[in-house]
Amino acid sequence: MDENCSQKVSSSEGMRELSLTVGDSTSETYYVKFVKKAKSISVSCKPDNQYGTSTAVIDNGTVQGTTTSSCVYGSEITLVATPDDKHTFVGWYSDSNCEGSAISTSSSYSITVDNDTKDNYYAKFEYKQETITINMAAITKGDERWAAYIWKSSNVKDYNWIDITGNTFKVPVEYDQLIICRMDGSKTENDWPNRWNQTENLSVSAGSTFTATGWGKDKLITGTWK
Repeated sequence: MDENCSQKVSSSEGMRELSLTVGDSTSETYYVKFVKKAKSISVSCKPDNQYGTSTAVIDNGTVQGTTTSSCVYGSEITLVATPDDKHTFVGWYSDSNCEGSAISTSSSYSITVDNDTKDNYYAKFEYKQETITINMAAITKGDERWAAYIWKSSNVKDYNWIDITGNTFKVPVEYDQLIICRMDGSKTENDWPNRWNQTENLSVSAGSTFTATGWGKDKLITGTWK
């Protein structure tokens, strides 16, 4: 028969037998062709809709979001995660919620495809954070605590509260506005009823420092922001 295996006599997966009736004049050579198994592997960016233009691909792929490749057993593939300018890469995970320990924290992660290789890999990204420094010594009395209310100027309904436990705190770069609040020290919940005093609206910028200087109208905290 054809030694290039271009013509199939029988085709199936697993172990199979080929039955032949052999006559006195039969003189044929049969060739058995094997191919390596392939595994379908997908990579995705996480969390959903919160990774900007960051990408996660297999080898030199270019698809953003989720990409799937057929990978031959025994071959080495490289998962590549590339964050955009507002995100950092956290790690590779095998569950879609990206919980627990990461499989790898390397943005370029190579694996050899075998039976233990996962079907899905998830690249987790998170927003970069700006470090803000405060100096509230001029108005500190000892019975308060401090918190920051942050929000997006593009969507005021997207806001959050941050506890401030020292002289610095971090703000995700997606938030560009903040108010520093002097809170009721006997209460643990961050909300407006528990706020004693506050600064004016401040624009977040990398490495900024707010230094309190005293009290303004209606107990508004005054200070310098630079």
